[in-house]
Amino acid sequence: MCIGYSVMQAPGLWRIYDSSGIFIRLEEAPLETPLIDPTDIALLAFGAFRLIRLGKALLES
Repeated sequence: MCIGYSVMQAPGLWRIYDSSGIFIRLEEAPLETPLIDPTDIALLAFGAFRLIRLGKALLES
């Protein structure tokens, strides 16, 4: 367990010091997740393409 203190350097960025005042590390606020991930769009497009191909194959048979 480390007892120390932090100093806000900028919004979302903190300097962490130990109890002796020695700099330990920088901490950064986590990034927000996007509402729609580009990977999700690619997977949805691939699924829609497969459904269209399946529908076309069923209509032809």
